[in-house]
Amino acid sequence: SWIKTEIVGRKDWIEVNVGMIRIKNNFDYNYKIKLNKKNNTFEWNFENSRTNKVFHPIYKFYKTDLFNLNNDFIYQINSSKASLSWFGKNMRIYSSFSTFNESKNKLINNQLKSYFMSLNFNYMMKLLSLYEIEFDYNLQDPNSYYSGGYGSWIELNSHSKINLFKNYMDINFIFGFQHIGNRINNSYLNIIEMIPINQYSDEKLEDINYFSSEISIEVSDFIIKYKWKNISEIILNGFGLKSNNLFEIHPEMPSIGRQVNLSIEWHFKD
Repeated sequence: SWIKTEIVGRKDWIEVNVGMIRIKNNFDYNYKIKLNKKNNTFEWNFENSRTNKVFHPIYKFYKTDLFNLNNDFIYQINSSKASLSWFGKNMRIYSSFSTFNESKNKLINNQLKSYFMSLNFNYMMKLLSLYEIEFDYNLQDPNSYYSGGYGSWIELNSHSKINLFKNYMDINFIFGFQHIGNRINNSYLNIIEMIPINQYSDEKLEDINYFSSEISIEVSDFIIKYKWKNISEIILNGFGLKSNNLFEIHPEMPSIGRQVNLSIEWHFKD
């Protein structure tokens, strides 16, 4: 068991959160500092924090000596994030830089890095009143423990919208392309607990490229969405061709092909 106490203070564009955690007879501290400034054309944010985390019990199955009573049950995470947004009449630019570091984590393989860095760039441009193009780029170190095993993510989407029946009905269309590159088989997520597991491997994996699309119909608070992922595989499979666009997420998991999702949403105000 553990005890956690926190105090939060806010003043204008500054927020400070400080606290203490106690596990057994051990004490440690947490903190988070957030700065935010915004006007009509830009917004910048900065956040720095130190957090104590308790090991997830499932790790007991992967390392039997971890939960020895003489070992610490906690580890520390230090993180920072800086972001800048610029808003124009028909465009938006967003960029962020994040760092993430773990200490005292006995689970991290020496071949993996506990230090994680990520750079993100997003650009959105409105061409017409009902048409937008969005570009998103993410760059990170694939050898990091929390990278998910990839080094780059590129996504390009087009958004279009049609208003019908005097704007009582909105029809939205999205068509996009996704690229996941610089992939390494060094870790994966436990599909049940969704926590990272070491793979002890630096095997290279093929890049992933696929197209996706989505259509949604919205009337008041009622929304119907239909999504297609990996459209090329849907077409190839539909014609019964031998070629395919299957891609491998992890060697211990089956290859993934197409995916079609239908969702119905009804939002209530109360």
